[in-house]
Amino acid sequence: MASVYKRTWRGQDGRERVRWVAAYKDQHGRRQARRIGTARSSLRQYKNHVDLHILPLIGAVKLAKLSTPVVQLFRDKLLETRSRPLARKVLASLKSIIGEAMRRGLVAQNCAAPVTIDTKKREQGRLTIGVDIPSMSDVNTMIDHAQGRWRPFLITAALTGTRASELRGLVWDAVDFDKRVIHVRRRADLWGSIGKPKSAAGARVIPLAPLVFSTLREWKLACPKGKLGLVFPNGAGNVESHANLAARGFEPLQRACFGEVKYGLHSLRHFFASLGDRARLHPEAAAGAARSLLDPDDLRHLRPPLSEPGGRPREVRGRRAADQGGWRDVMPIIAVIDGIRIAIYYNDHPPPHFHAMQAEHEILVEIARVVVFAGSAPAAMERTVMDWASRYQSELALCWARA
Repeated sequence: MASVYKRTWRGQDGRERVRWVAAYKDQHGRRQARRIGTARSSLRQYKNHVDLHILPLIGAVKLAKLSTPVVQLFRDKLLETRSRPLARKVLASLKSIIGEAMRRGLVAQNCAAPVTIDTKKREQGRLTIGVDIPSMSDVNTMIDHAQGRWRPFLITAALTGTRASELRGLVWDAVDFDKRVIHVRRRADLWGSIGKPKSAAGARVIPLAPLVFSTLREWKLACPKGKLGLVFPNGAGNVESHANLAARGFEPLQRACFGEVKYGLHSLRHFFASLGDRARLHPEAAAGAARSLLDPDDLRHLRPPLSEPGGRPREVRGRRAADQGGWRDVMPIIAVIDGIRIAIYYNDHPPPHFHAMQAEHEILVEIARVVVFAGSAPAAMERTVMDWASRYQSELALCWARA
């Protein structure tokens, strides 16, 4: 006789985990156990289909009297009272229920199999930029207005194509600054539990565009610390909820920029895919396939320009994309002093500043006052940077203005 029981344990993050297991004996009499691995959010959705749609409309019909015409009437009633996408999902759940009854020998055939709900052609229309997908100018506007932790989140979401759940579960160990890539290996579900991506293709490697690279490096210095080492945690360092990302971050940002909420979080993933025509992104990267690559032209970093004779920072000029309102990419490294790389990034936040990097150390130096306002470095490195910045303060201000 088969039995179903609940198994509970505590994960490495201290959270209690729950999994349902079905125990049974096979044809040889050996006891077997099979994990029921359906995601909690999917189980809740199936339960809602049964409680809110299937039981009220067809629940009184006995299984023995269920027939294809009866299911067809159920389908018609769904379309009269529910949206077409919802009706399609509920009908699929009913087919699964009857299919399970057939496997258990309770019915001879799945009478719901011939019943279908087709997708109307107008529902298959292409998504429209500016309506369903943020336009380039809209994303530029939001980035310009984003502050605090919302700016790195927005830039990473828009220029990597990662799902919100994948960003919520992203850890710093998965961000490889040396190779300039993000390894997508985990996701956080609706309840904040960390698990594997939604599908096998969800585990992938995403190259970092220059703006994402510089933004994440700076965000790492200010990111709230927690046991999980998350890139985008809440204020306590734990997993941020999806609702808070929308209600406290993305939606208020849109109201400040446009006066209304025009897009959902998932639209940023569509925006990344739409960059294929404009930024020549590799299509696999946009689709989130297992191997995600950018076109070499898009990942190409111009050679780090060494400082001119005497240590003077080399002039920085922006390179704007051909389309109006497009991104512009700049040569970030403006000088190298005793192995210390000096960089000024495009579209960086105020106050005017530069980054000084050596090995694992990085500091942010305000140009006007020549003071460190973020990061840490050995005293010798800091003295070298301060002395150099004092000599070339006017040139650094010019580089910032032209970046």
